Amino acid sequence: MRKALIFQFLFLIIGVVFFSPAISIEQERNDNIVILSHNNETFNLNSAKEENKDPYVYITKTGKKYHRETCSYLKKSKIKIRLSEAKRLGYTPCSSCKPPRWL
Repeated sequence: MRKALIFQFLFLIIGVVFFSPAISIEQERNDNIVILSHNNETFNLNSAKEENKDPYVYITKTGKKYHRETCSYLKKSKIKIRLSEAKRLGYTPCSSCKPPRWL
């Protein structure tokens, strides 16, 4: 049984190494920038981290709560805004959809 598991694991590793598209990750030590390259496309992983630090939330024309995009209270109006801006303007989180609360 143990030999079979080892054989399957090795077969999986060999398949990944030889048959999957090349992925490379580069990191600059000074700026802590992480770049992922896959099939000649480059993605800056730090921009995704920055987006998560101040996510988008949604407000309405008349309410004082901010919401997730899928909240049922956004049927009449839906205005996209950064969480930091919503908090600065005095909006508080919706208790129904429970949007992000902290930056």
